[in-house]
Amino acid sequence: FPSHDIFGNCMVEKISKVDGGYEIGSIMAKAVIIATGARCNLLAEEYSQKSVVGLWGQKIIVQSDTKLPKNVSGEVLISAQKDGAVAIGATYVRSKVDLPITNEASKELICEAQKMISLSVGEVVDTKGGLRSTSIDHFPIVGKIIDSKRTIANFPAVLHGRRLRKERLSYFDNAYIFTGHTSKAFSAAFYSAKLFAEYLNGFVLSPEIDSGRLSYRDWE
Repeated sequence: FPSHDIFGNCMVEKISKVDGGYEIGSIMAKAVIIATGARCNLLAEEYSQKSVVGLWGQKIIVQSDTKLPKNVSGEVLISAQKDGAVAIGATYVRSKVDLPITNEASKELICEAQKMISLSVGEVVDTKGGLRSTSIDHFPIVGKIIDSKRTIANFPAVLHGRRLRKERLSYFDNAYIFTGHTSKAFSAAFYSAKLFAEYLNGFVLSPEIDSGRLSYRDWE
């Protein structure tokens, strides 16, 4: 398969495993990295759909006279002042679908920001919303994608609570996942990407972000 082709604006509803790689609509690929955020069902792996939690977030940009030279992070994130405005975001609402942008959520953001610092607030000049992902243990999910059907076929006792070592898990060939960075993506995702790149070059992936951690339990 050509490795240099770039396809943009393609709607992908399913990824199918075929001989020699993966079929993604009309595209063939030797390997895939699923980085779809909260929409994590392209390989129809139920465990990943339950491990990845969608979080809807609304953020706003408001006019402010407060001189804020650095970002402030707490219950919400307040950006450094730029051109007489600051950004405040984002709300946390569990959802698998996009939600409406509301005035109530904007007021909630302002209220939380003013609990953190003395912040002057003027007109709301922009409002955005987006669906990001987190995991059930609030750490990123990075690494190989587990083939649960093959794992269960090899070790059916796992369905009855039998503990399973990580090395006994079966994985899809050349299929990876990179998600679960929640609202900290602008900082955590860069570091996760560095660890992921090192992993693809033969290094051991940190167990705190390893995708397998949510699908097995070590022997006691």
